[in-house]
Amino acid sequence: MTIQQDGRSGGDKSRVPCYPVSYPADILGFTLEQRCLHFLWDALDRAPAGLIVDIAFPLRRAVAGRLFKSCGRHFYAEENVRFNFGQNIEAGEDMFINRNAFLDSKGGIELGDFVGIGENVVIFTHSHSESVHETRATARWPSATSLGSTATR
Repeated sequence: MTIQQDGRSGGDKSRVPCYPVSYPADILGFTLEQRCLHFLWDALDRAPAGLIVDIAFPLRRAVAGRLFKSCGRHFYAEENVRFNFGQNIEAGEDMFINRNAFLDSKGGIELGDFVGIGENVVIFTHSHSESVHETRATARWPSATSLGSTATR
C-alpha cells in the first residue's frame, strides 16, 4: 500500500511507501534479516507464549543464535529484555538475563560464560555530551563493554 505525502491514499507521483523495508544496511546499521529478527524478539514478549518458559526460552535462544554476533549454549533471557543492536552482542555459555534488562549494545557487549544479569539492569556502551544529546559516541574503552566469566550485575 502506498499513501500520498499528505496522508491520503491515492495514485500520483507524490506517493511514498507506507512501510519501506529496503533501506541499505550502511544507513540503518543492520540488515533486513536482523531487523526482522529483532521484531520477532519483541513480538514474543507481546504474545502469551512469551510467559511460558518452555516455549519462550528456546525461541529467544534461537533468535539470539541468529541475531547476536555469537550466542553460547544454555542462553536464557526472561521477558522484556531489550537491546538496540543485537549484532553487537556476544553472549557466552550458560548465561542468564533477567526481566526488564536493557543492553545498549551500540558500542558492543561481550558477556562471558556463566554471567548473570539481574532484573531492571541497564548497561550503556555509549555516552553523549551534556549539552548536545543528539550526538552520541561509543564508550571510551579500548574494546567492547565486557562482563567476564562468572560475573553478576
